[in-house]
Amino acid sequence: MRPRTLLVLFLVVAGLGAFIWVFERDLPSADEMRDRDRRVLVMEVDEVEELTLSAAGRVVRLERASKAEGSAAGAGREWTLTEPALGPADSDEVETFLEQIAGLVKERTLEDGSREDLGLTSPRAEIAIGLPTGEVALKLGSPVPASDNAIVELGSGPPFYVVRDSLYEDVSRDPDAWRGRDAIPVERARIQRIEVVEPPTGVSLERAGDVFRLVTPLDDEADDAEVSSLLTSLVDMEIDEFLDEPGQAPELERPLASVRLSVEGRADPILVSIAGGGTDVEESSDSSRFAVRVDGRTFLAETDLALQLARPASDWQSPRWSARRSFEIDRVRVGKDGEELALERRDGNWFRDGEEVGYSAVDGFLRAVTEATGSPSNGTRDSVDQPFEAESGAPALEVTLEFGEDRERLRLFAAGGGYLAERSGRPVGLTMTDGAVDDVLARLEELKAAPALAPAESADASPD
Repeated sequence: MRPRTLLVLFLVVAGLGAFIWVFERDLPSADEMRDRDRRVLVMEVDEVEELTLSAAGRVVRLERASKAEGSAAGAGREWTLTEPALGPADSDEVETFLEQIAGLVKERTLEDGSREDLGLTSPRAEIAIGLPTGEVALKLGSPVPASDNAIVELGSGPPFYVVRDSLYEDVSRDPDAWRGRDAIPVERARIQRIEVVEPPTGVSLERAGDVFRLVTPLDDEADDAEVSSLLTSLVDMEIDEFLDEPGQAPELERPLASVRLSVEGRADPILVSIAGGGTDVEESSDSSRFAVRVDGRTFLAETDLALQLARPASDWQSPRWSARRSFEIDRVRVGKDGEELALERRDGNWFRDGEEVGYSAVDGFLRAVTEATGSPSNGTRDSVDQPFEAESGAPALEVTLEFGEDRERLRLFAAGGGYLAERSGRPVGLTMTDGAVDDVLARLEELKAAPALAPAESADASPD
């Protein structure tokens, strides 16, 4: 065969292959076609917009949140219960149920038969599924005797189908089973401001990047651990029992505690009110459950939120001397008794005044500094540029921590039976006892006494 002919045949075959790949690559396989033929209803769960369940004399209606509304909390997967009550639905339960419908398989097909005999004149249950192309109705007829099957009708039969009788139990569930049990259904990362309304402590916390600050009744760094615990109590609170009837929780008219939450992507804040069986928080803390109201929903829940909101502002202030962690630090300068010490990290190794020292000695000192805590001492100076009233002479210890282009200066001043600790940029200081400072000073002495490493020891001194 001539080369030119071979080339032409090659181009024809290549073109045919490209045509098949482009135009038939998205067509279902034979197995997929057989699977689709066996399914009662071919649908994609993500396409369902509405769902209505009718059974046992009850009607439950559910609607999918629009993608615009749901983008901040699930990209359109969130469901809302609209009947018999209005509120968030248990979206996972709804999605699981829809997957069950989408996977419903025809055990047999009945091309004819009496709708009355098949139990479809007055069906046991009906499922109305709202799709972009319109509503589809699925009716559940009589169970098939001596089997686990039942008759269903899609639209207006015949045909009718024999399927596994697995839907009725879910369709006839109590409407409360479809309701979301998350008391405050928002992600913690979207909460921007927390304002305690009751009791009147005046406490407000506001997000600043990845952390929260205490903004009223004073401006100060907040305690990360305490704020995290509060956020957990808010977003992890679960509903034990719904109270839908008016007047079921009259104590909520004068709540023991309430908090207002500003949430990213939501115009109006969320007001959370809590009431117990007593007249104050301590008396009510003996109760296992509290009455709670959130966005008009009233329910019972186990929570320690009332006790947390009753705490004074000082409990929300950070007790940490440093705002950094030891692993973040690149360079350190230490001043004590007129002597200075310089530390620098190079390629994972630490150098003291130019000589390499063991990692553990430096790490022990940095951990002691960055983990040191005390009690906030408010009102000791008017601004971060003014000295503390307790300052007298030179500081007992001064530590400057550098991380990248930023730095943080820490100072200790003798004050009565303890120390007053200062951090650059923070308007309040900390009162630290002798015991709290002892570890820092002891680690500093160990660092000073640590022998310099010989060049051959350098590789063994680096952390793993």
